[in-house]
Amino acid sequence: GEQVVTIQGVKVRVASQVVAGDTSTLRTWIVKLPADWSDAQLASMASSVPAGCEVLDQGHPSERGLAILVLRSTLATLEEVLRQNPGVVDYAEEDEVVTVVDPVEDGVALAPAARRLQRTHERFPASWG
Repeated sequence: GEQVVTIQGVKVRVASQVVAGDTSTLRTWIVKLPADWSDAQLASMASSVPAGCEVLDQGHPSERGLAILVLRSTLATLEEVLRQNPGVVDYAEEDEVVTVVDPVEDGVALAPAARRLQRTHERFPASWG
């Protein structure tokens, strides 16, 4: 199950079970930064991540995208990123695979709320920048 921990004053959601003391498993993290950040600020932070941390992607807030960095690192290295950038990160969460069952294939009708959510998503898809 997931757990939420506080590291360097930042809420970090860990999707997979973390065994006490396990700081060496590589994970993919979505790191949310202030909405008013620019592409240049994200690029600057991305270029200064510590060794052992790979920047997989970054948002483009200057182009109305999200102010995020997607990092591949251990929990210990994520902690170092947070330590190097005090008071900057809104939150971080472990990325995880989400499986959606196709209700038509399974012969199950969509509930009204699910249909509304589906229509909303089609009109306003998530913007990663």
